[in-house]
Amino acid sequence: MSKNGDAVLFTIWRNTMAYHTMGLFQDQLDKIRNGTKRVELRLNDEKRQQIMVGDKIRCISTTRKDSIEVLVIKRCEYASFDQLYLDFSPV
Repeated sequence: MSKNGDAVLFTIWRNTMAYHTMGLFQDQLDKIRNGTKRVELRLNDEKRQQIMVGDKIRCISTTRKDSIEVLVIKRCEYASFDQLYLDFSPV
């Protein structure tokens, strides 16, 4: 018998998280890093349709050797950019 008991139970799940990469200008990367940018707006093309809540995105600078990893915590789809803009005030 071990000092802490004979049995242990772990609750587990299959990790379905995916990793993606996305290029950003350095000023946008800096805003993510300092917390002033918390959303990214993109065309919902085939590549972006693969990104789900819980996935991680490596944002890579298009101008310097710099990157930051972020976690997708919410995903919203809109019929058009006009509809999207109605939900968000200008940054």
